[in-house]
This record gives sequence, structure tokens and C-alpha cells, in this order.
Amino acid sequence: MVRTFSELLDLVESDALDVYQPDVALAAGMLRARTLAELVLARNRLFTPHTWSNGLGLLANLHVTAGVGGGPYLEFPYDPPVWTPRRRDFLLAAPLDIDADGLLHVPSAPGLGVGIDEERFGRKP
Repeated sequence: MVRTFSELLDLVESDALDVYQPDVALAAGMLRARTLAELVLARNRLFTPHTWSNGLGLLANLHVTAGVGGGPYLEFPYDPPVWTPRRRDFLLAAPLDIDADGLLHVPSAPGLGVGIDEERFGRKP
């Protein structure tokens, strides 16, 4: 649960880990996570974010990971009965579609690729 970019850089510079798992939403933001991923991958280490927030956080981590060629896995919240897709994706207009093989494809729509449930926030679409 390293939360600052400088702490993450210290880990990379000291070659402390084989797998780096910063959460874009909780630790670094998309730009810094991408920068870190490129440094990690250049050192032949793995970049696969720890994604344990909501559907938006999952999509942000997915986009960064796909954009740098990270992986091979991407963690996502699923731990019934507490963490379900419905709970994870409550902010989204439609739940994320994780296929039968456990794959989440990168959406092609603008931004993170999904709509927000505007009514949840008292706004009409």
C-alpha cells in the first residue's frame, strides 16, 4: 500500500520487487502509474496493478496496463458475497462485462470507455 510516487520510485531504484502493483486510483494516478510501469518493464519486472476499488478504478488500471503492455494479469474486486460486480460497478451505467474466461476487454469508447449512472448522483442524463 505504498501511496506516493517517490516511495514507488525508491522501490524500483533499489530493485526491491519482482511484481509492482500500485493502484492507479489509490496510489499514483494514471500518468505516474504509466511512468512507473515503463520503468518497471524496462527492468524486466512485472507491472500488474492492485485494483481493489470500484469499476472506474478498475478501468483506469486496465487502460494504463494495456497502454504499456503490462500484465499478464489484472486484479479486480470479486469476493462474494461482499464484493460483487454489482457493488464494484455501482457508479457505472452498466456493469463491466468480464467474460467466461475471466477477460475484461479494453473499451473503445472515449475516456475510460463507459458511462456513469447519472441518476445515482441526482442528475438526469
